[in-house]
Amino acid sequence: MDTNVELKPARVQDAASIAILAGQLGYPTSEAHMRARLASLLDQTERHAVVVASTADVLTGWIHVMRVDRLEMPPHGEIAALVVGEEFRGQGIGARLVEASVRWTRNAGLAHLTVRSRIERDDAHRFYQRMGFSMKKTQRVMTIGL
Repeated sequence: MDTNVELKPARVQDAASIAILAGQLGYPTSEAHMRARLASLLDQTERHAVVVASTADVLTGWIHVMRVDRLEMPPHGEIAALVVGEEFRGQGIGARLVEASVRWTRNAGLAHLTVRSRIERDDAHRFYQRMGFSMKKTQRVMTIGL
């Protein structure tokens, strides 16, 4: 584990690096779009947290955790996204980011934390299971363009 990794709340100035890593996760976006999305989330600190990991001023990863309110179940935390830069994986950065999301969820008074992971991401599934998550269900996600 790299002990030189610093975790801190994301800032709008981190948008370019966050966008690059979002692309590595499979969600390419421009710096401008990421800046707007990030600014919106940073204005909602009771419902969202974005934490970045950096080493020697290089942003190495980030996590977005949020409060989810649904009619059919109690409020809970959910990891919306987690990514560690390809060249920094396997150093414990992802684990530290998940631990930060667990702390945020507890501090928000929520009883559990959920994560959704695409079916083909076997490495991610194993990672989350090592972190203590257990498989609850599988589902299909469908969208419609508007």
